[in-house]
Amino acid sequence: MPAGFLYNGALSTYEKLGFIRDREIGKHRWVVTRVVEPGR
Repeated sequence: MPAGFLYNGALSTYEKLGFIRDREIGKHRWVVTRVVEPGR
């Protein structure tokens, strides 16, 4: 299930946490995604 949130911070911070740039939605605005493994 897709989930989303708004963030206010440096994109590099999220990239360090494993997020990747998915698509640009405006100047300096990106949709970022991360694969999360299902829990037990």
